[in-house]
Amino acid sequence: MMDNRVKAIIFDLGQVLIDLIPLNCMDYFTRLGATDIDKKLADKDFIRFLNDFELGNLSVKEFCAQMNSFLPLPVEENLIADAWNSFLGEIPSYKLDAILELKKKYKVYLLSNTSALHWEYERDIYFTGYKGHTLDDFFDHAYTSYELHLLKPDKAIYQAVLNEEGLQPEEVFFLDDRADNCQAAREMGINVYEVTPGEDWRHLFW
Repeated sequence: MMDNRVKAIIFDLGQVLIDLIPLNCMDYFTRLGATDIDKKLADKDFIRFLNDFELGNLSVKEFCAQMNSFLPLPVEENLIADAWNSFLGEIPSYKLDAILELKKKYKVYLLSNTSALHWEYERDIYFTGYKGHTLDDFFDHAYTSYELHLLKPDKAIYQAVLNEEGLQPEEVFFLDDRADNCQAAREMGINVYEVTPGEDWRHLFW
């Protein structure tokens, strides 16, 4: 049962709403000619590079140039974008419908560690046009790491949202799939639920 003080719900995106399929991404880059792409994607230097992209410190063009360095021959940026976005699966329609219902009673926000490349795709493919709706019908505001220049689990990103929306921690219910993100929010006094990837979380509300 949710705390009756809750006024706002904040959703993470990947694995809470959108199913993620990393094998699709690896397969796509392999078809483009990359070798040992699984090792490259797990490399610490690459993770730092990806964090920079999700922090908004790198442009899409810079990201695509780096990804091209994994390939024997360079390819067009649109192919790199398609390969990277193939990481993203689907949002089950029942989750979209549930958000629309929740928005009738609560303020609903999105807070995601994501890059400009992923977010433009996600915004246009998943939230624009579903049953005639737009992004604003689902979320009062969508907060992304690349726009805030902050990454979860840095507590500053949660505080930025609280400050912007005039919310107290106890007034927020936050759903995320990563333990470290959840723990940081919990330490701030935010109500937290750690979602199992792909979980149907509607039981939390009805």
